[in-house]
Amino acid sequence: MQYLIINIKALESDSLDYAILENETITASLTQGTWKTVIPKARGKKVIVTIPTEQVFLGNANIPSRNKKQLKQAIPFALEDYLIEEVDTQHFVFHASKQNNTDVAVISQVELQQWIKLLKRKKLHGVILLPDVFLLKQQAGAWTLSVQGERVLLRTGVFSGFSCSTDILPTLLKYQFEDTPEAEQINCLLNYSNASLALELPEDLSIETYPNESMVFAKDIVAALPLNLNQGIVVKGGLSKQINWKYWRTSTALLMACILSYMLFLGIQSKYLEKENTHLLAQSKQIFLQTFKDRKRVVNPRVEMQAALTKLRKSSGKIESMYMEILHRVGQLINKDKQIKIKLIRYRQGELSLSLIASNVSQLEKLNKKMTSISPMYQVQLRSIASGNSQVTAKLIVKEKS
Repeated sequence: MQYLIINIKALESDSLDYAILENETITASLTQGTWKTVIPKARGKKVIVTIPTEQVFLGNANIPSRNKKQLKQAIPFALEDYLIEEVDTQHFVFHASKQNNTDVAVISQVELQQWIKLLKRKKLHGVILLPDVFLLKQQAGAWTLSVQGERVLLRTGVFSGFSCSTDILPTLLKYQFEDTPEAEQINCLLNYSNASLALELPEDLSIETYPNESMVFAKDIVAALPLNLNQGIVVKGGLSKQINWKYWRTSTALLMACILSYMLFLGIQSKYLEKENTHLLAQSKQIFLQTFKDRKRVVNPRVEMQAALTKLRKSSGKIESMYMEILHRVGQLINKDKQIKIKLIRYRQGELSLSLIASNVSQLEKLNKKMTSISPMYQVQLRSIASGNSQVTAKLIVKEKS
């Protein structure tokens, strides 16, 4: 396996260091370069990008479980007191290396997204992302110290280390050394050539130097790969996006269940309403044809019924006043002739029907003539004339001439 190591010192800087490792047993020296010279070398190689350790917290959590799901839920709360920002804004990767002991790397989601965006712009995909402290040599029972101007990197284990300034290094080393078991021998490997550099190091440290400060060791870098920061994130369009399923998995499942249930309800309701609409349409056609018997066919019952009702409303006042006038005149004539009586009055479909009772037929015929003479615009007829019990019955029909 060939590895291309790219050490980025600043997010927006075009200057970087790189090295090519042929296999896990060989070392190589970092060489200065630019993105333009380095990107072509990535073809056919596994790319490892290292970023400033200042952006990454390396620690461990003592959790009595090796279940990944349980660890993912417990780690943020176990390390909450060591983090400046809220755990919801951080991205966690972990490796359960020992029983009840889990090594953890933490980086801000915002800063991680910035690095992912940069790698996307450079068309580098599937990149392993590590803090640059893992470029240092790792040796059992020893620490590796790298002084880079006023910046210091200290690797204290396979998955542990930190970065600080030279001013606070002595204090941090003191606390680190005090926390280390006395039975473990500590060697400090200084990877700078000037061994006389004034550093106030603990007296118990055995110091050894190695001259090439730009040397990287394949096996020591590969050992730290389980803490790859570019994992546990969802890639969309080549861009990684943090999704914290710990908080949203149950809510998302409930939401999807509600949406599916609602869609099923809408489907059933739609079919029911469609069936009901067809039934109501058929009923409307039937009622329309029964009401308006002169119509043989209905295309749109609602529109046609509305038009017919509008027409009836416009003509209803005219019909009412017309037949009220006829009733008034008939009433005057009958009132003069005391021998004719009105038994029943009906009006239907533009026709006024009066059931009359008289002493003889001649009285009814006189009434008919008078009605015809005073109302020339109306057609007046006597129908159903019958006699018996010393009286005559008949129907007087009045309707508008066509």
